[in-house]
Order: sequence, then C-alpha cells, then structure tokens
Amino acid sequence: MDTVQVPEVELNSGHKMPAIGFGTRTGASAASAVPAEQLVQLLIGAIVAGYRHFDTAAIHGTEKIVGRAADEALGGGLIKSRGELFVTSKLWKWGLEYVDLYLIHWPIRMSKNSSIHNAEMMNFDVRETWAAMEECCRLGLAKSIGISNFSSAKIAKLLEGAPIPL
Repeated sequence: MDTVQVPEVELNSGHKMPAIGFGTRTGASAASAVPAEQLVQLLIGAIVAGYRHFDTAAIHGTEKIVGRAADEALGGGLIKSRGELFVTSKLWKWGLEYVDLYLIHWPIRMSKNSSIHNAEMMNFDVRETWAAMEECCRLGLAKSIGISNFSSAKIAKLLEGAPIPL
C-alpha cells in the first residue's frame, strides 16, 4: 500500500510537524477505553497507513502505549528511527527518550487529588512553568514547546519574558 505524503508546518523551533495527527484519547472514561494491547495494534496500523504525528496525554493514559507502539514499529522495520514520528504530549509519562512537541494544554493547575471532573484549582505560574519547559528543550527532552487553550491576555503575559517564543 502506498502512503500519502502529509503536509508539514514549521514550528518556531524550526522543527517540522505533520499537519494531520492521530489522537489517542480512546473513551470518555477509563471504563470505555480501548485495551492497551488493542491500542498498540491500532497505532501500528496507523503507522502502516502513513500517520507520523501522534497526540497523547497523561489524562488519557496513552503516553506509554504510544511509546510501546513506536518501539514495536521500529523493531518491526515500519520506521527506520524514532525521528520519523512526531509525538505531542502534555506530561512526563512518555515511554520515549524525547517528545517532539510538549504542550501546556490548559492554563490551569489542579491539586493532585483532583480530576478533570472534580477539579480543585490552585495558583498557576505560567512563566515558571514555561521556564521549566524551556529547560526540557535545553536538555533534549522536548524538541519544541507550546501552549493551547490560552486567552490572549495569558499569551501576552507569557511572551513578556519567554526566551523561547511561542
């Protein structure tokens, strides 16, 4: 089967991101989630079909699964290197040596005992968080960093002191 060449966009870091990605949220709750082994096989099928951009998040419980699928695709010769895949994530449970795009998904902070459905909000220092993400870039843990779901006021505040611009 021939694969389709997916258009790419260039990020502020100079890295290129496939414009079409494969989301890994599998259900509205853990009870409706796709079993891990089945999801690994779905992701490998997506790689065979030509997908190279995968979006994952700790809240979906799919970060390590994307890492397993990447390892299996590499071991099976479907890709020649990890660099052929582009992984977007929001937290640290990747199962990968680096992530391509590391996002602050929402400009909020919740206590450890909260969930998205029962959130206890806490103070959120966006500049401190951004500085830590910049350090991830310097350490090679993330190739690019970014944000989503921010208001223009929060973006302006972040840009005031960000050595790595949005």
